[in-house]
Order: sequence, then C-alpha cells, then structure tokens
Amino acid sequence: MADVRAIYAVGSSLVRWLNRAYEGFAWPAPGPEKPSCSFQLAGSNELIGTPTFKPGVVFFLYRVIPNEHVRRTLRDNGPNRGRASFAVDLHYLAIPWIEGARDEALLLGWTMRMLESHPVLGPGDLGDGAFAEDESVQIVIGEISNEDLMRIWDAIEPPYRLSVPYIARVVQIDLEQPPEPKPVVAKKLIFEQIKGPGSGEQP
Repeated sequence: MADVRAIYAVGSSLVRWLNRAYEGFAWPAPGPEKPSCSFQLAGSNELIGTPTFKPGVVFFLYRVIPNEHVRRTLRDNGPNRGRASFAVDLHYLAIPWIEGARDEALLLGWTMRMLESHPVLGPGDLGDGAFAEDESVQIVIGEISNEDLMRIWDAIEPPYRLSVPYIARVVQIDLEQPPEPKPVVAKKLIFEQIKGPGSGEQP
C-alpha cells in the first residue's frame, strides 16, 4: 500500500523510467537519427493555451477511478497487517509532443514498444518514497472512444495531437497514516545479585 503521494509518484516513476530507458537505448542503424526525447508529466493547466513542452512524449493524467476488482482491503501480512486501503486506476494519455510526422511516429512507436515489453513498475522502478518495498503497478494500454477523446481535447483547448490511452493499475492508497515509533527517552536497568550455594545465607 502507498501513502498520499501515490498518484503523483506513479506518473513521476513512469516518466523517470522511460527517460532512463530511452537514454540508454541504441537506436537501430541504418535509419533515421535518434530523435531528441524527454518524457514529461503534464497537469491540466499546463495543456491550456499554447503549451511549451520539450520535444518528447507527454503523459497527461485525465481520469482517476476506483478499480473495479479491488475496492477497500485490509493488509494481511507484513508490518502493516490490518491497515486498510482503497484501490484506484490512473488513466493517462501518452502524447508525442514533437514536430514532424516521422519523429512523432518514431517516439510513439518506441514508447508503446517499451511499455509492452516492461508492463510492470516494480520495487526498483517506483520512487518518491510513496510505496512499500513489495508493491508494483501494472501499465496497460487502454481504450477510449473517439467521442470521449475529442471531448478531452475540446476541454483543454490546444489543437488535437495524436494520443494513446494507458492505464496504471492497481494503485492501493492507505486510508490512515502508519503510527510513528515512539522515541526512547530513558533506559532503566535493574541489577540483582544471585546467591549461589555455599554463600552462607538461607534462601
């Protein structure tokens, strides 16, 4: 289970992992040069008007809903046994934010390929201190109707761009803060002398 930072931490962990993977990826040759690419998160207000993102792929969180299979649960093992959580799914649009049809298609194709081959953000990928060591989040391609997609783009105002839906599931969020351990303020030691045989004293 994760704490209140979970929703943001999933997105930031996703773009951080993709940035590392892209930096170390050997672009196939012969062929077009490796496009410059920065994976970024976008808030709703950052997509209003004329956004100025770096060339790359933008992930826009447009919807958060309860997971249909996992609702309120109790931790059944580990140090957080008995603590309650609720589960949500995070819906993103992956938007290639770069000029030119070639680079737009190249970056989107690379992103989809990587997420298909690495569909789980595990303990080594999830950061920002929000998640327990045994937690993971699955990243899967989603579905969205043309009508809903157009409504999103109409609401955020910039001209439509190619975009692909993704879902991060299952994100379990704690319902209560783990108790803080109490500090040790004093130690009390008691010494007793043990009387052995031949000490001359009656028990």
